[in-house]
Amino acid sequence: MIKKTLISLFLLQLCALYAETITFPILGFKTVPKEPIMLDVPWEEKWFGEKSAFVYHHDIARIACVFSEMSYIEDVEEHPTTNVIYRSYKALGIDDENILFHYDIKYTDPLGDNQSGVSFAHKKIQSALGEKVLVFCIVRGTPRNANEWVSNVNVSDSTHKAQDFHEGFFIAADQLYKELIAYLESRGIDKQDCFLLITGHSRGAAVANMLGAIIANSGALDTEKVYVYTFGTPNTTTESDCHSDKYGFIYNIESVEDLCATLPSNRYNWAYKKYGKTKTLVSRWSSDEDTFENNYVNRMNVYLNRFILRDYKPFRIGPFFPSQISRLFVILNPSVRSFYEGPLELHDKCVFTFSLVFPSNPRKKKKNPSLFGKAMFGVLNSMTNGAFGYANVAVFDMHMCEVYLSWYMALSEEELFQEAPSSQIVFSGSFNAVITDSKGREVITIKDGLSSFDAITPPAAAMSLMGKTVVGLSGIEDYTVEIMHNSLLPSPMSIKVEHYAGDGTFIGSGKRIYFAPKYNKVYSFRAGRKTAEDFDIHFDITDKSEASKSAQKLPSALSPLLSASISTDGNLQGELGIDVGVRAAYLSAFFARDSLSFGIASQQNVWWRLYADEGIYVKRDFEEDTFTPQARFSLSYKPLHTVKFFASSLFDLPSLSPTFRFGVKL
Repeated sequence: MIKKTLISLFLLQLCALYAETITFPILGFKTVPKEPIMLDVPWEEKWFGEKSAFVYHHDIARIACVFSEMSYIEDVEEHPTTNVIYRSYKALGIDDENILFHYDIKYTDPLGDNQSGVSFAHKKIQSALGEKVLVFCIVRGTPRNANEWVSNVNVSDSTHKAQDFHEGFFIAADQLYKELIAYLESRGIDKQDCFLLITGHSRGAAVANMLGAIIANSGALDTEKVYVYTFGTPNTTTESDCHSDKYGFIYNIESVEDLCATLPSNRYNWAYKKYGKTKTLVSRWSSDEDTFENNYVNRMNVYLNRFILRDYKPFRIGPFFPSQISRLFVILNPSVRSFYEGPLELHDKCVFTFSLVFPSNPRKKKKNPSLFGKAMFGVLNSMTNGAFGYANVAVFDMHMCEVYLSWYMALSEEELFQEAPSSQIVFSGSFNAVITDSKGREVITIKDGLSSFDAITPPAAAMSLMGKTVVGLSGIEDYTVEIMHNSLLPSPMSIKVEHYAGDGTFIGSGKRIYFAPKYNKVYSFRAGRKTAEDFDIHFDITDKSEASKSAQKLPSALSPLLSASISTDGNLQGELGIDVGVRAAYLSAFFARDSLSFGIASQQNVWWRLYADEGIYVKRDFEEDTFTPQARFSLSYKPLHTVKFFASSLFDLPSLSPTFRFGVKL
């Protein structure tokens, strides 16, 4: 690894030696310093024409990322000759008359919200093919206003059903195509003999992606000379041929953990994709831990700290997080029509939310979070052992252009682009399971069919959602899954394996396997590398005594039990209870207004998430100063990790006079 790093650094230095270095002033959407960060970037005019635009060019892509980062400028009208894009064009030797900004968008125009800011510029260069004109087309990402956010969710406002393209992106791209052609023709630039660099991030990436497709379909320009590089690109089309060779000059650069790059969803009825080719940034799911954490991340943090004054916070769980959001989205909105007209009316709610979030004056100082908001954040963060707070930052880090640019500045092409297939295993039912890595370390524990944040160790991932538990595993590592469920009656469960491509795209799923674990038996299978290659699952079935030490720690009759309860009877007489011990035998006490009951009881899993408790107690009645033996029987249902709803019957002995109570256990 040290050898590879030294080689990559040597190549970067060699590139810088033979290329000019331009100092660009960097300000972006999330940069923290108020003054531009001065960044030295290699630049060479002969890169253009060195090879066809259909072949990826790392140095041109890096320059594209620099301009995508700067596209978010908000002061074009106020500072037309001092903003960072203008200064960058000038640093490249472009004359004032060859620079054009269109950032003064009037959303009252017929196009409405479906517009995008753009800048054009051109200059003559000494390319690898001789003197040519190089044209820049830099598409702005979503600005701080509600209008273009509304356009982002304009999947199909006109028809409310899936079309060949995302409507909001297409309308904006079609308008930019007309502006581009007008720019070329008004300046006498030969459309078939010029070089064109088109780029953008986020919304700008989506519009740039569609602009590239429009150019390919029009035949107006020579696409061998059209370089399209997009960053964090949302999906733009449902066309089946969007990956055909015709669009091979369009390169989409993505983080596999970037949520925005997965929307609109590509699952089932949605089936949205993007034009051209996708190159995926390195992640923990495509690289070993030491190389990723101690080499790659450390190096990119040198640049990121300059931009946002802190370190990078990745999820480290590959495409798992965005795929769960996509899964939930498709469950709630099975089709484009349901997105608009379904019970949730999610499209309208998004539009309303944007109107609340984004002020009419985008530069107006934001209000500080309310005390209630801070309190809720603290509660959620505490409930998830800090995962909520970390995710709140990571979800932005996965998409911000500053992160993409930091990766480009820090790593060589060989290091930057690494991808690996992955799998997700969808469990349904009530069961206990432990997943261990190749070193025997427990990385996920599932109890009663439910995962919890404190029982998950990245890069493995798990989430319980809509009655199912989904486990995500990298395809470059080996894991062992062990399942058991010691219920008196066999509890049915099912397993299904889903495959994901190296860029995180959902490929498909295998057949669902149904079975019911037998008492005291452990069902194990290989996962990770194995499930990324094969949909089929092959169980090894052993007695629990022969299973791994991790599996032997799964819930059993000797598992610790500690719970508190509150209940009431038909007369609304309250009672508090506490249980301490193990499931096979635990001490129990109940406190009412005028009595105390204490005794010993036992708990058994009857079936699925149903539990039965039975015990013998002595009731001390303070008013009558008596002791009465009692038998208690209860049946409880456990929908969550620590919550049970129960109904119990109490019988005084020997009269057997019954009392019925209902309550909840925690």
